[in-house]
Amino acid sequence: MAGTLHIISIVSFVLAAVFAVLAVALWFLLKIHNVIGDLSGRNAKKSIAQMRQNNEKSGNKSYKASLKNVERGKLTETMHGLGKNGEDEETGLLNENLASSYENEETGLLVDEDSTGILNEETGSLEDNNITSKRLPSNVNIEMLDEAMLIHTEEVI
Repeated sequence: MAGTLHIISIVSFVLAAVFAVLAVALWFLLKIHNVIGDLSGRNAKKSIAQMRQNNEKSGNKSYKASLKNVERGKLTETMHGLGKNGEDEETGLLNENLASSYENEETGLLVDEDSTGILNEETGSLEDNNITSKRLPSNVNIEMLDEAMLIHTEEVI
């Protein structure tokens, strides 16, 4: 019995060594290192860095802007510092124009809920301009095709 186990042990060690050599060979034959680089994005990072270096050295850019884009110019500009009191200059302009009062003499509550009232002298009332129209109900039949009912319960089936 001990001899049989010794033979199984030796065969197992030999198979392990053969599979280890096979794994290393397949690693290089299938270029698994490149596959891992593609999946992790490392290869893309390296190629972008290389393109940037080539652009800086030669001045010949890989990407050329179209004539329309060159004519239009830059779309964004450098952000300038903050304005007074640590606020952005544009925000400061908005703060200067804040409304001081929300009451206006031109607007008010309508006394009668059914009436529309006069908007101003030029337009007259809505009824005078024939803007108001009564919509008649349409003959649309609604049929329920499916009903979904959600019921909350603590029961476990």
